[in-house]
This record gives sequence, C-alpha cells and structure tokens, in this order.
Amino acid sequence: MLARPALLLLLCAIAPSVHGQELQRFDIVHFGLPAGWTRADESGAAVLQSPDGKATIRLAKSAPYAGNLKAVAEAKLAEARQRAEFFQHAGRTGNTHATSGGEWQAFFVQYASEGRAVFDWTLCVGAGKRYVMASLLTGSADDYGVYAKVFGPWCDALQLTTVEVLEKGSPRLTRFTLDETIDFVEWLIHSPLTAQQRGTIETEVRSYWKAKNQAEIDGITELLKVRSELAKVKPEERELVRQALLEEGLNQWREDKESPVCRMLLEVHAAANQPIAPGEPPLVRQAVDAYAEYLYFAAGKAADIDVQVSAETKQKLAEEVAKGYAKMPQDRRELIASMPMTWAGLRIAWPGLDEAQKSRLLAAWKEDDQMKKLSIQLSSLSMQNLLSNQARLQAQQMHFQMMSNIMQSNFDTMRIIASNMGGNTRYEYRW
Repeated sequence: MLARPALLLLLCAIAPSVHGQELQRFDIVHFGLPAGWTRADESGAAVLQSPDGKATIRLAKSAPYAGNLKAVAEAKLAEARQRAEFFQHAGRTGNTHATSGGEWQAFFVQYASEGRAVFDWTLCVGAGKRYVMASLLTGSADDYGVYAKVFGPWCDALQLTTVEVLEKGSPRLTRFTLDETIDFVEWLIHSPLTAQQRGTIETEVRSYWKAKNQAEIDGITELLKVRSELAKVKPEERELVRQALLEEGLNQWREDKESPVCRMLLEVHAAANQPIAPGEPPLVRQAVDAYAEYLYFAAGKAADIDVQVSAETKQKLAEEVAKGYAKMPQDRRELIASMPMTWAGLRIAWPGLDEAQKSRLLAAWKEDDQMKKLSIQLSSLSMQNLLSNQARLQAQQMHFQMMSNIMQSNFDTMRIIASNMGGNTRYEYRW
C-alpha cells in the first residue's frame, strides 16, 4: 500500500524545475503559483488550491533551526505518529536543495481526518538558519500520484530570502534581513508603507553595506534581535512595547536631520496620524498616497503600461481631496481611510491571482468611464515633453482633477476588489 506514494516521494529530486512564473512572497519564500491554482492566506499559512479542488499545498510560516534539518523532520514525523488516526508512513529522505543551496527533508504519511483518508507529503526546506514546511494534501492515492508531479518541481523551485544576497559584508545583507527590517518599521509606525516608501528604505539600508558602515550594519542586526524577541510575546504586550519604541524612534529621527530615511519616516508617521482635513474618519495624507498608487496601478494595468505616480501628483491630489472631503458621504470617507491596508493587500496578492481573477479586475477597470479616461491620460504622460509649458501645465491640472474626481465619486473600489479577489487582499503586519 505504501509502495506507490513512497516511490513518488523521490520525484522531488528528479522532477524538472518550474520556470518563467511571476514570483510571489510568503514569509521567507518566493514561489511561483502552478498554472490554474489559487492562493488564500489563512491561519498563518499560504494555502494553494488545485483547479479541480482535489489537492492542497499548505506552506507554513518559517522558523529558526540549528544544526541540520534531519532533526526537524524527525520531530515533525514524530508529531504525525501521535495522531489518533495515524495509519502509516514512508521513510524520511533528504538531499541538497538546488535552488537555495540549502537542504530538504521529506516524509509521507497517510491518515484519516473526519472519516476521510488524507495522503500527506511534507517537505522541509532550510537555508540560512531558517526552514519552511510545505505539505501536499490529497484525498486519494490516484490524486496524490497526479499532484506529486506538480508538488515536486514546485518545491524544487522555492527561493528562500535567507540566502538571497543583496550586498556583501559582515554579515551579508540578504533579502530576508531587508524584508524583516522594512516589516519592523512598518509595524512600528503602524501604517502600511507604499511601494515607493519601501523602495526608499531599501536604498538606504543597502547603502550601509555599500559604504561598509559597520555601525549602521550592527544597528540593523540589533534591531532584528529585538524583532525576534518581540515575536515571542503576546500581541497586547507587543503593542505596549511598540508605543514606547515609537516615541524613542520619533525623537531620534527628529535629531538625525541628514538621513533621508529618518525624514521619510517622520513624514510617513505624520501622514498616517496628522489629519489634513477634518471628518469622520479624518483625512490623512498616507490614505491619499495609497489611493494614488492604487489608481496608477489599476489604470496602468488597464492601459498595459507601467507608470509611477510622482510626489508632485500625490501632493496636488491631497490638496484637491482635502478641499471637498468634509462634503463626501460617510462611506466614501471610510473607503479612502481604508486604502493603505487595501492597497498593501492588493500589491502583495496580485502576483498570485489566477488569470481569471486578473481578467475580471481588468475588465472592471476598463469598463469604468472615469478609469478609462485616467488610462488614456497616463498613456499620454510620456508625450508631455513635446508640449509647450502652458499646455503641459493644463494637462497636469486636468490629470489632478481627474484623479480627485475618481476618489470623490461613486467609483466602488472596494466592491471591485472584493468581488474579484475573494477577499484575498487582507493585509496584516507580519511577525
């Protein structure tokens, strides 16, 4: 009975890799979504579902480990043996994980859950002192045989940020270190950063390594130690620490007048907390900036172009929206206030959407009259250098007014996103 799944277990080592996919992130893992599969994040894991619903891949959050991965896999297998409905297992196996340069350990168990058979192939992949665990779950040996051929190359292609080196140094700057730093800052100021703001922090952090600024490098190392300790405490205790750290951080950022990141963090904190127009909820700059980036993203996708929103556009848009904010309906004000979280969630979820979901969103954006006009405007931005100064200023003013009108109109952003993404835009501060 075990021969078939145990034989398929070897596919991880021999199956061809998956290439040419747009990668998405979960925890320390960058991965491609198998064709036709969908993703939803729940209970601290990324859950991938096959098109026919007969197979699930569950990717759990990473954890640190010391020594080799064999002990981790043995402990996980021992946990499986304790299940009251445990049936049998195939022997554990392992090898080098080619993509990350780390190692993998795998085992197969078959058990019953709620009276139904479950075929479970679990793989642990570790590198850079952290590991992740992925499991393929099916309800029959036949389905297992089909989807093991998907799971094997999917696991083989996993990229771990713990070994993705961005800059040389002591220690090396990895993508994991950078992500952890940005996530910590985002949690500290309690506002999702826009894509441009995250880029500013990345540039600054990488400059420490480029300049061999050991004091700043050591500071990042200490920050991540604090983050690691905070991850162990209860959320309510962590919130008390956050408030104390934020007060200290604000004082330090105000003193460091030379650092572009310190200036940006002060601006982000002010943008997220200081109202620029009264109302319930009050209008804050961070909400307008997030909405502006969302509009450029949506209109750009609809026009099949990639255009970045400028700081000037964000400033002008904030001024325009602030003028009419008090007269907006309550639901419109609440929508604008929710955009930092909505935009952050959409930005993260977009690579993992299947083609049908993306097509529905694109169709909705293309069918909206105001979004169509904005798409046309964005397409013409590259031509504005050919215009006279007066014509260019007029075009820019029309552009600011168009974006302001969209934000203040009945364009139901939340409805379009929610109905076409299955609620997969939830954004949470990562621990």
